[in-house]
Amino acid sequence: FNFPLLPLVPKVSDFLEWLCTLPSSVEMANGKKRALIQVENFAYQFVKAPDKNRPREHYQVKVDLTFTAQESMHAREFHSALLEPNQFIDPRSEVKWSFSEGKYRTSFFLKDLTTYY
Repeated sequence: FNFPLLPLVPKVSDFLEWLCTLPSSVEMANGKKRALIQVENFAYQFVKAPDKNRPREHYQVKVDLTFTAQESMHAREFHSALLEPNQFIDPRSEVKWSFSEGKYRTSFFLKDLTTYY
């Protein structure tokens, strides 16, 4: 069996750039950007990948994000933005969401655009 050695999934830098441009992440005030959410922890992890024992396995990247928001409204808007169709988040997977001890946590999987044979 052949399997692709180079996954076609969003790069960390591209994903973070997109995240920082979401209207629910930043706003313009007096000509300057102001953060509406503060990322405290970001994890980007390959959880599945094809190999010689599992050549039909597809690449899967999971993102875990912990952040704070000055107002709960900003967190809700951010959550809504993650659920909207976009070029990064896999719409077939669940966007998990929780709040505890003043911090929001979300996890989701990124789109895999790799061509498989």
